[in-house]
Amino acid sequence: MDFEKSQCVNRVIDSLDVRVIRETVPSKWLLDQSLKWQTHKDLAKKERVDPLFSEIPEVGTFRLILGASNPYQFALDCPEICHIRIWNLEKWRSAYNGQTGQIYISFASVYLQRLVSQELEKLSTISSNASSRIQKSLGSSAFPSLI
Repeated sequence: MDFEKSQCVNRVIDSLDVRVIRETVPSKWLLDQSLKWQTHKDLAKKERVDPLFSEIPEVGTFRLILGASNPYQFALDCPEICHIRIWNLEKWRSAYNGQTGQIYISFASVYLQRLVSQELEKLSTISSNASSRIQKSLGSSAFPSLI
């Protein structure tokens, strides 16, 4: 393999996991939702239940996962955006002292790739607009098109 001739042909962010740790209390929205989620989980232990969906404001619609893995109390999933695990709200402060995080977010690669695509489109538009302004300032023959 000739390393001098090698080049990167594709740059993709495949995964991104984030642990959120803040010295704070759960939001009112989260407290309200947790009551619904816990009621649904308790009912699911006794009988078959339909999936429960929750709308996270300005993010999307997520399905409650009934079998959240310890030490997290709740898990929410939206395959197009991310998987979210939420620490036991009664033990919220203990998560701050540890390294686990009160909220664990695993972003979907499809979501990350869409974000990167959108940012590249913005960059392309910005550079194209800048090129046009420069060409107008210098004269069209003085500066070749960048895009």
